[in-house]
Amino acid sequence: GATQHTLIRAASMDNLQIREGIERRIESMREDLSGHSPSPLEELLVERIITCWLHVNQAEAVYSADLRYPDTPKEVFYLRRMESAQRRYLQAIKSLAQIRRLLGPSVQVNVANQQVNIAG
Repeated sequence: GATQHTLIRAASMDNLQIREGIERRIESMREDLSGHSPSPLEELLVERIITCWLHVNQAEAVYSADLRYPDTPKEVFYLRRMESAQRRYLQAIKSLAQIRRLLGPSVQVNVANQQVNIAG
């Protein structure tokens, strides 16, 4: 989405090679997290995880760049921002895991023209 593109542009600092690397990493994450035939809810949560991952990395980069000013209000602000991004990222991962537990694997079987759904 638009937020992801904005974060990618900011993280890559207009460097095409860095941007392509980030985009490859995101596509790999999307494939790994989505699995086979994800539900629409799972797709939304995967996108949320990716966006949060981008926020975490951006916040960490800004915080790291600001380490030359230790124990200042600015450092505290960036540290809190980084910690908040990390909490949202972990919560998004937890939400995806919870949804997958609730949905569980399901199997559809057609026997004698009757459809039977089995949730594992």
